[in-house]
Amino acid sequence: RQDGAAFAFDAATGNALHSGELRHDFDLRFIAVSHRDNFVIASGAGESVMWRMPQQGSVGGGTYATRVLANPTPSAHAGLYWAGVSKTAGLLATADMDGEVRLWRLPRDPSIGARASWVLAGDLQFDGAHVVDVAYDHVRVASAQGTAATDWMQLPQPVLFAELVDAARTLVAVSGHTLYVFDASTMRPRYAPIELPATPQDLAVDDGGATLLLTFGHSGKQGFEERIVTVTVATGNIREFVDHVSGPIRRIAFSPDGHDILVVGPPNAETQVYDAMTRQRVGAYAHDREQPVLAAEFTADSKMVWLVTRSTEESDANNATLLLWNIATNKVDETRHIAGAWPVGVTTLGRVPLLATLDALVLDPGVPQERRSAPLRGGGEPSAISAVSRDGRLIAYARSRGVQLYDAETMAAIGPPLEVNWRTQDGIANLAFDPEGRSLLARLGRSRCWFVWPIASDMRRLDALRLDADLLSPSIEGPRVLRMTSADEHARLRARDPGASSAHDARPTPMMARIALQNAIPQRDPDTNPLLLDLTSGYTLGPLSLHKGTDSVLTAITDMPVGVARLDGVDFDIRGGIELRQLNNAVRASRTLQSAATGISVPPVPIAAFHVLMFATLALPEPSERLYAQVRLHYRDGSQALLPIRTQREVPGTTDRDRPTPVGWASIKRLMMIGEFRSEIYSNPRLPNPYPEKLIASVDLETSNSGWAEPVFIAVTAEPVRAPAAEPR
Repeated sequence: RQDGAAFAFDAATGNALHSGELRHDFDLRFIAVSHRDNFVIASGAGESVMWRMPQQGSVGGGTYATRVLANPTPSAHAGLYWAGVSKTAGLLATADMDGEVRLWRLPRDPSIGARASWVLAGDLQFDGAHVVDVAYDHVRVASAQGTAATDWMQLPQPVLFAELVDAARTLVAVSGHTLYVFDASTMRPRYAPIELPATPQDLAVDDGGATLLLTFGHSGKQGFEERIVTVTVATGNIREFVDHVSGPIRRIAFSPDGHDILVVGPPNAETQVYDAMTRQRVGAYAHDREQPVLAAEFTADSKMVWLVTRSTEESDANNATLLLWNIATNKVDETRHIAGAWPVGVTTLGRVPLLATLDALVLDPGVPQERRSAPLRGGGEPSAISAVSRDGRLIAYARSRGVQLYDAETMAAIGPPLEVNWRTQDGIANLAFDPEGRSLLARLGRSRCWFVWPIASDMRRLDALRLDADLLSPSIEGPRVLRMTSADEHARLRARDPGASSAHDARPTPMMARIALQNAIPQRDPDTNPLLLDLTSGYTLGPLSLHKGTDSVLTAITDMPVGVARLDGVDFDIRGGIELRQLNNAVRASRTLQSAATGISVPPVPIAAFHVLMFATLALPEPSERLYAQVRLHYRDGSQALLPIRTQREVPGTTDRDRPTPVGWASIKRLMMIGEFRSEIYSNPRLPNPYPEKLIASVDLETSNSGWAEPVFIAVTAEPVRAPAAEPR
């Protein structure tokens, strides 16, 4: 546009690729678009500006473009058409009327094209050179530039967890309910796959990469619990903890020395420390239900744990309390009340706590020597995601659309934020420095993208830096003729040129059964047990897409395992979700949603009960028992039966004093990232068949028409009638 504004659109659909304008303070004369890299270059009047478009998807257009900070130096004597681009070579050429022609290397995209595993694991490890790369049911090791380091390895089910450990020498992966351990350089198995008791809720590894922690959820008499096992990576030996801890676990992590294990429970439970060798509990801090532990972190010497507590009431949440818990004595040695601070998360630098709040990072808060960052700007949700370099000099903190680096001594910001061109409803879930502090790795939560930024200081001598600066500021005295670079200049510049970024290679993609409301539904494995009912025809949500909060009560199901997962002793076929709405609801997010999914086939065998995996939301807490949804059985003789799904019985009422209800999966990490206490609960009630002697033709999944109810059915598994065991003679 004549005022310097530009806009980018998808040519096929006409949809805008970004929100807002691409604003320039010069007349636009030249535009180049790299479709491969989602990249736009705008120039004119001797100026150039580069932009990265947001990642595209079903909700991609709602995010503004990211302006690249590094741009060619302006030219005061440029002609009208002074710039050109070779996208394949990754070069920008500029010229001016002073006899200068320059070649500039286009900046690499920090999004390297590789993808992390499906489910978020614990703390991230990064060797500076490699990342794990997952494509549904395939896994490999990739370089930090996104290029292949190994061949793809296909696993029987989608890859739920995959982590590089032991300085990237070993890759551990979980698919379904099986653990795989590979040599990371060859992708050869270290030993035979290990059958796990269930699909893990969480995975963590010690800093040395010698021991894994896996947790498995189940419904106990007092509610949702998790059992913990350790796995020796070298041998595959599994040992279970004696205790079953209250869940969902907010955080599970090894101490820096690997001797202890920290387990942060839900608000109504406790924070505990276990000995990693004996798996016996060595300490416990009981939570105050009104002011429970929000987050916890070991000190560097592994002897203490900093706990941060906050009121569960928003009206009183603007006051944090920090507690220094002594593991050896199982007592609190120090208490700090931090007035006016709404805590989000905590980490440590040595023995010093670093508190993340809504509006600032505070190092060593509550004492005279505390140091605060400048007020956090940019809007967006708060974040508990941070990382500290191994030498303790740098802090990386995820906020809004990027990562801000801080000097750990002064808490001064270092440079502008490292921005990412993510879609809406996504965010940074993990951060990690490499051992030398020369690069920073970030993982996005829902799109699972890896971002890598080089952050090392330029340590060259001042005279070497001046040589480069002189090239950018040539003298305009004398004849204006083109001067070729000297052999020394050419060699020096070439030696530091990273080269063109390579195109991302083709990635394996799952076979798709259908597209439901712009959601890709993976094809069902033909070998899947027919008792795991096929819900493909009814899916309204897919696991590979995101949704706006105005369209769905469940914006994504990326927090859950995909494929055949074993949860609390039951196998479920998880490939999407069926979201139902009341037809008499005055406000509907989508006219395509129905109040029932009908005609779901059932195998012709006697069925004792149905196990339903579902997500139940409520507009307001429901302390009483009422009908929320139901399963309608159609028997082959033409009769019917209704199996009720009730609040406070089969699904929670989301009150502070809920009765125990069956839980199959609890998703908490994404809400922990923004400092929330609550978790997303996926219920798995067992609904007995009142007439097990009659064969069932099909079932319908229905929402209740009384009260607010918008259930999302994820999977249904039929439990066959068991033949009585033969009596011993």
